[in-house]
Amino acid sequence: MTVEQLKDMCREQNLKVSGKKALLQERLRDSASSTTANQSGETSATRKPTYDKVVCIESNAKRTVRLRENLIRLGHLEESEPVDVNVDGEANVNAEAGSVASRAEIVVSYGQDWFPPTDATVRGVFLDVPCSATGLGKKQPDVLQTQIGIVGTRTAHQNAKATNYAKKINALMELQHTLLTHVIDNVLEVGGVVVYSTCSVLKCESEDQIHRVLNLN
Repeated sequence: MTVEQLKDMCREQNLKVSGKKALLQERLRDSASSTTANQSGETSATRKPTYDKVVCIESNAKRTVRLRENLIRLGHLEESEPVDVNVDGEANVNAEAGSVASRAEIVVSYGQDWFPPTDATVRGVFLDVPCSATGLGKKQPDVLQTQIGIVGTRTAHQNAKATNYAKKINALMELQHTLLTHVIDNVLEVGGVVVYSTCSVLKCESEDQIHRVLNLN
């Protein structure tokens, strides 16, 4: 993989793009470890006695490999079947990607495309939506450099970055709304609980999304 390809991957994850190839690879590895650690931690926190089973929905097949390893380590999955990962790491909609060990299941699917089995009752959902990751600003300052509304005179390049950022935020907001309404309308039982989670400090991705759904009655 070339340096430019690694830089493109870093940009997609809002990571720094400066440095040599080895440093870029290390940043990507650290980012993947942090993401999957959060995923397994969220799953572990959801595994309370009031729930019979937890289903983990992940659209990126490659990320399920580390997720499965962590779930096995935490005792939520048995090591009976390998994860089915596409060569390109693309989402394999509604395809199971791990072993069902009565406690947890990993499914590779886009969240808005997943429906529970007809005989299943879903009492709670922890919805960790894709977001701008602005909450990681202290750890990764680069994610804040493209914030909308930069004070002072901006260059044409800065204006272009701000415009692209605004488009990205709008696309994320629509996806967040789609995921949240899908969970409420098609996944949760009546009276069920959904926890909406982001790592963003932007109101438009957090509180505003909750108000938007509540206003739909």
